[in-house]
Amino acid sequence: MLKKFLVLLGSCMSAVLAQADTHPSPESPSGGSDSLTFEQALERVFKIHPALEAGRSAISARAAARDEAGRGPNPEVGIEVEDALGTGSYRGLDEAQTTFQVSQTLEWSGKRSSRKQVASAEKRLAETELRRKRLELQALTRTHFMEALAAQKRLALAQEAAILAQRLLDAVTRRVQEGATSSADAIRARLAVTEAIMEARQDTLRLTASKKSLAILFGYENLALPALRGDLDSLPTLELPEKLAQILEQSPEAALKADNVKLAEARLLQQQSLAGPDVTLNAGLRHAAAPNDFALVGGVSMPLPIRNRNQGGKEEARHELGRAKAEEKAFLLELKSAVAGVHQELVLARDEAVTLREILIPDSEKAAQVLEDGYRRGRFGVLDVLSAKGDLFRHRVQYLDAVLRYQKGYAELQRFIGAEDAPERTPK
Repeated sequence: MLKKFLVLLGSCMSAVLAQADTHPSPESPSGGSDSLTFEQALERVFKIHPALEAGRSAISARAAARDEAGRGPNPEVGIEVEDALGTGSYRGLDEAQTTFQVSQTLEWSGKRSSRKQVASAEKRLAETELRRKRLELQALTRTHFMEALAAQKRLALAQEAAILAQRLLDAVTRRVQEGATSSADAIRARLAVTEAIMEARQDTLRLTASKKSLAILFGYENLALPALRGDLDSLPTLELPEKLAQILEQSPEAALKADNVKLAEARLLQQQSLAGPDVTLNAGLRHAAAPNDFALVGGVSMPLPIRNRNQGGKEEARHELGRAKAEEKAFLLELKSAVAGVHQELVLARDEAVTLREILIPDSEKAAQVLEDGYRRGRFGVLDVLSAKGDLFRHRVQYLDAVLRYQKGYAELQRFIGAEDAPERTPK
């Protein structure tokens, strides 16, 4: 039976290994080593993920727009011909007057500076959005990595449980042969082995799916990842709720709303500046064909703000500013509520994990060992042993679920407060 179990389990594991031979990776995320850490995974995601490249391109575009916003309007060159191609003495070009003229519009009311303020605010918004996206990818990578690491550990537990179930079956078989117990006990033990093998096969598939989700973040859907190396049991220390509330105001999530307010303020100033008329200066040289004389001409013009003083643009900008401020306040309230909820879930998950690790699992291990030893001496029934081993496996899986909830919640909390696991590096 043990040989059959190992063959079945090996066939499941070989399916995972075959993926590496069928779909080789263009570049190993683990740097060619036989294991992959979270830091290596995160570095790889930051290096190749297109969302970050898009964010950097957006910043460059906004920087170019800011430079362009600082430039004034171009001068205009014109030529004007009068008293030509008419009738009588004006039939040809003998009486024509030709004027070469240069015009330059001078922007007033701070139009250029307000344009630059809008462009600068848009660039800051793009920079904050890039940082927010980095934190989102960091949380997503940590979540997928911890899910795969937990699946890897759960598979190891299932394999151990299957081996223990086979060991119990061997002991029951010997007792049946000796006439010390009924064949029903052997049937129950065989059922336990079958269930353990099935659990191990399912955990193998779960591990494959978890690794694939992580590999997709690297840009290679068919990338076969090596074994994962990390400390799933390490539960990072939590900040106090009061401290978290202070940190939240500086987080990228909140900074995005604050940058939206600054952008709305800059756009309001721009709309106000558009109400002021610009002045256009004209200067040129006029040539009269008949006497063949030259003269200088010049002038000044400006629109009269009688009908349109950009009332609609200013009113729209004021309402947009009010909306941005209201959204910032509402978002901070929602963010604080979400963080409080995540913090509470983390406290509960930590308490459950610590209780399982320090009390329930050790006691379950002792109970399972005592009952198995007692069964060999005929003091307990096989159902008692199977029940104890089932409790032990359930507590171990429950512990993995608790620490995984903590790790995923902690990743979400890191995203909320803007804590980065790795500094941003300028791409080469």
